[in-house]
This record gives sequence, C-alpha cells and structure tokens, in this order.
Amino acid sequence: MDGVFNDGDRDYPAGSSIHAPAGASHVPRSATGCTLFLFYPQG
Repeated sequence: MDGVFNDGDRDYPAGSSIHAPAGASHVPRSATGCTLFLFYPQG
C-alpha cells in the first residue's frame, strides 16, 4: 500500500495490512490518494 488510507474510522499508513470480515461496513477514503492491493479469497 502507498499513501494513507482511511476506512471511515482510522488512518492506515503505507505498509499496513487491513482485514475486513465479509459484510463489514466501511467508508473508504484518502485525503492525499493511495494505492491498495485487494485480495478477495472467495472471488
């Protein structure tokens, strides 16, 4: 990950690993932009 990602609750700096369980609610945003790698194990 690059930049700072915010899930609506807290900021995650570059290099963070985030796990959101299926069905979890979030409001993705970034004040400065960011690059994410998303992995969906069930497709």
